[in-house]
Amino acid sequence: SRPYRTELGRLTMRNLETRGACTALGAACALLFVLLAGSPAARANAPEDVQGVGARTNAMGGAGTASAVDFSATYYNPANLSRCENSQLGVDIRHTLYNLEMEDASPALAGDPDADPTTDEDYPEPKPLRNQTRVTMGFCNHLPFNLSFGMVFGIGLQNPMTLDQSTLNQQPHWLLYGEQLEALSIALGIAYSPIPEISFGFGASILIHSALSINTEIEVLSDDPSEVIFQWNLQPTAAIYVGVNANPTPWLHLGIAFRGALYHDLRTPVNIDAGALGLSIPIQLFVEAAAWYTPRQVGIGVSAEPLDMLTVAMDLTWYNYAAHPGPFLVATPDNALTAAAVGFPVREDHGQRNVVVTRLGAEVRVLDQALAFRAGYGFRPASVGRPGATAGCAQRTAMNDPCRANVLDADTHSIALGMGYRFGDPPDHLRNPLAESESESEAEAEAESEAESEAESE
Repeated sequence: SRPYRTELGRLTMRNLETRGACTALGAACALLFVLLAGSPAARANAPEDVQGVGARTNAMGGAGTASAVDFSATYYNPANLSRCENSQLGVDIRHTLYNLEMEDASPALAGDPDADPTTDEDYPEPKPLRNQTRVTMGFCNHLPFNLSFGMVFGIGLQNPMTLDQSTLNQQPHWLLYGEQLEALSIALGIAYSPIPEISFGFGASILIHSALSINTEIEVLSDDPSEVIFQWNLQPTAAIYVGVNANPTPWLHLGIAFRGALYHDLRTPVNIDAGALGLSIPIQLFVEAAAWYTPRQVGIGVSAEPLDMLTVAMDLTWYNYAAHPGPFLVATPDNALTAAAVGFPVREDHGQRNVVVTRLGAEVRVLDQALAFRAGYGFRPASVGRPGATAGCAQRTAMNDPCRANVLDADTHSIALGMGYRFGDPPDHLRNPLAESESESEAEAEAESEAESEAESE
C-alpha cells in the first residue's frame, strides 16, 4: 500500500542542544542522554486503526461497523459476532510498503546560511519507515443461549513489538505510520442476540503498562564501584469495546460501536547520585511516555442488501486524537537547579485534533454467491496541523525558534479493491449449532419415548 504523498509547509528544525554545566556532572549527564535521547518513534496508532482487520472488510474500505460478519467484528463491532454465518477460523497476512515523501516549499527562515530550506543540514530528513509483514488470526464461535464469541490476535513477523522513544526533538517523523504499528494486538468479544432483529456486544483489547525504577550511584575519580539498580513491573490494562447491531428489516443493518483509549503508559522515576571529590550531586527525574496509542472512538454504520447479490456499507468514525498525551518521552526534573543543569525540553503542544473518518464499501456476489468482488473508499482528515501552526508556536521566525515538534500527517484518501471465492457448499446458517444439536437430541428422545408408549399400549 502507498498511504499518501504529503506536501507540508514550513518545517523548522534545529539541532538539539545540550545545555548546562556537565563538568562535575559528566558521567551523570552521559547516562541521562543514553537513557533519554534515543531516536523518535512509538507514537500513535494501533495497527487496526490504520490498517483495518479482515480481508473482506478491508476490501470494502474498512466500513465494518454494520457489515463485518466474520472474526473482524470483534474489533469493528462485537455485536456483529452474532451475524457470523457459522463458527469459523480465519488468518490474514498483510505486507505494507511505505512510500511517503515530504516536501518543504516554503521560504527559508531568517538565519539560514544559503537561504534554501531544502539543502541546509538544519532541515533533516524524516526518520525512514521500514516495511512490515503482519499476520492476524481470529475466530467466531456460536455458543448456546444465543451467544457468540470472537477473538482477534495480530503480530508483526519482523518486529512483534517495538518501543523506541526520545525526548522532544526537531527531526520530522510520521505520526501514524512505522514503528508505532509494530505491536501485538489482542481483542476479545462476546455478543448476545435476544431476538433475531437486535444484538448486543461487549469486548476488550488488552495491553500492559510499565512501571520502571532506575536508581544509580556514579562514583567519579574514586576507587569505589558505581551501582545501577533497575526494576520493571508490568501491569495489565484493557480498553472496553461496546456495540449494538439492529436490523429493522431483513435487508438493512444499523450498527454503533464504542472503543476506549488504549496505550502503553510508562512511568519511571530516575534517581542518579553522582559523587566526585567527596561531593554528592543528586539528580532526580520523573520520566513519562505513551506508546502504541489508540484513541477513544465512536463509530456508526449502515449496511444494506437491496439485492441478494449486493451489499453496500457506510461508516462514520470519530477519533479522539486530541486526548493523546503526546508522542514524546517527557523528563521532568524535581527542582529548578536540576532542570537548568540537564536542560531537557518541556512538553509541547504538537497540534493533534479530533477527526471524523468516512468509509464506503460495496460487495457484488455472482456464481451462486461463491465469487465476490469488493471495492471501498475512505477519507481521513489530517490528525495534526502543520508544524509551527499550534497555539504555542503560532509563527516560526528564526533558526533558533524554541518550537521543536515536527510531527507529520496529511489528509488521506484510501482506495481498496478485492475479491474472494468460496470453495465448497455454502455454510449452514444455523444461528446456534450447539442449541440445534441439543434440540435434535431432545426430539429424538421424545420420539423414542412415544414409540415405547405406543408399544406398551399395544
